[in-house]
Amino acid sequence: MNLVTRGDIVLICLLLAAAASGFMLAPHAAGAGGHAVVEVDGRRVLEVPLDRDVTIPVTGPAGESVIVVEDGAVRIDTSCCPHRICVRMGSLRAPGEVAVCVPNRLVVSVTGGSGQAEFDGVTQ
Repeated sequence: MNLVTRGDIVLICLLLAAAASGFMLAPHAAGAGGHAVVEVDGRRVLEVPLDRDVTIPVTGPAGESVIVVEDGAVRIDTSCCPHRICVRMGSLRAPGEVAVCVPNRLVVSVTGGSGQAEFDGVTQ
């Protein structure tokens, strides 16, 4: 008694090929044309493309923080806040990722190529 037929094997191979192609295409779509958006105290102060390497000092209510854009990602490199949780957030690459420095009222986020955040099927 054979539980797995030839059709089952073909179907499994097609599903694996579709999943593999999705994984291969996803990193290219996320980083293509993305922007780092920096807001201080609710006001947008900066928008930089992720394909340009820059280091930017940003002054907020609590002092100065340094934002670094390199290798297609953005991060808060240094901050004046006491716990530096925002620095430990690491690099942001995908649209919709956010790092926040609450004491300095600083928000760094990544948007998609059109300047708008991209959403997945769950959040639409």
